[in-house]
Amino acid sequence: MRRWAPYLWYAFIFASSCKTVNGDTIDKGIRDRMPGAKGDRWSKVWRKMWWLPVKGWHATEFGILYALFRHAGKTREEALFMVSLAAALDEYHQTFVEGRTGTPRDVLIDMGGALAAVGIETLIEPKSALDALPLPRR
Repeated sequence: MRRWAPYLWYAFIFASSCKTVNGDTIDKGIRDRMPGAKGDRWSKVWRKMWWLPVKGWHATEFGILYALFRHAGKTREEALFMVSLAAALDEYHQTFVEGRTGTPRDVLIDMGGALAAVGIETLIEPKSALDALPLPRR
């Protein structure tokens, strides 16, 4: 199962890319649930900051994909290559979905999630015994 997990996760990413999240619908939902000044304030926040949850989720999806490729036994380089390929294919796929676009910028955002996962992996991976040796003083 470990070997198939990244491909199953990518199938989820692909399926979710077939749908459009409409910012106007979310804005209307905010106003419906919070009428008046409170809804106006939250609507303004959404209109200015929508990209944080939306693009943040995209980066997270591809960070998870990287982690799953590593867990499946791929090297760091292989996992990054596979994620970059998946990100490019996903953006290309989105050019065929009504209301979606595929952009090189979004591929970079997706890869940012994978690179963040590399950073986390680097912080938590066990250090070798040589790394524990003190550096010589000059």
